[in-house]
Amino acid sequence: MHDGRRIAVVIPALDEEAALGGVLDGLPAFVDLAVVVDDGSRDGTAAEAGRRAARSPGRIEVIEHGRTRGVGAAIETGYRRALAAGADAVAVLGGDGQMDPAALPALLEAIGPGGADYAKGDRSLRTASPMPFVRRFGGLLLTALTRLATGIDDLRDAQNGYTAIRREALERLLPLGLYPGYGVPNDILIKLARLGCTVRNVPIPARYPPGGGSKLRIPAVAPRIALLLLRGLCSRFFLPPPSDGRPAAGPR
Repeated sequence: MHDGRRIAVVIPALDEEAALGGVLDGLPAFVDLAVVVDDGSRDGTAAEAGRRAARSPGRIEVIEHGRTRGVGAAIETGYRRALAAGADAVAVLGGDGQMDPAALPALLEAIGPGGADYAKGDRSLRTASPMPFVRRFGGLLLTALTRLATGIDDLRDAQNGYTAIRREALERLLPLGLYPGYGVPNDILIKLARLGCTVRNVPIPARYPPGGGSKLRIPAVAPRIALLLLRGLCSRFFLPPPSDGRPAAGPR
């Protein structure tokens, strides 16, 4: 537990056999539940996760997608399991070793009492190693477009998937469904903004493990994310906010 809250971590993983063990070993002791969602891996990711789960029964769980459905779909699966397990706050931590588990307390503190509903990592101010130029440029462009689509003026590093969310906000988000692919960080921000949830940037370092690398290819996915953002922009100005019986205060 962290500050009296039950903490779950969702770890989407696709062909991360080599890195996953280190990610699980690095989880802070206060993490009550780690949900590894194997998104149709072709290597030994599920087996590696299963071995770790056998060593930590009740703390590590493994859910397997029979086929690759996308990182957003994997996150949604993990979110639903975390809620069912009674988590008060849920973080998302990639299985590729690029997200430092030591930064998790900062994200959780940002959604603590009196804090935001959703916290997201911001690599723009703290990078442990240089980010490839294409990724940096693409990230800046997509962040600018996401600001327009959400109305969150101080948003930074929109593509960063290292996040934490309060249970109450997650319960409002999940009925809307999540975008299944790499645009899920943008999709979540759009939907949270329409629900009136608050978002906070949390500076964290970027890590690029030797021999590792992100599966995200900005030139390949940017057009699809841009279309998602265009739809979000239209919904912001032309559609009423989603109704869940609670007032939408607007992005802050």
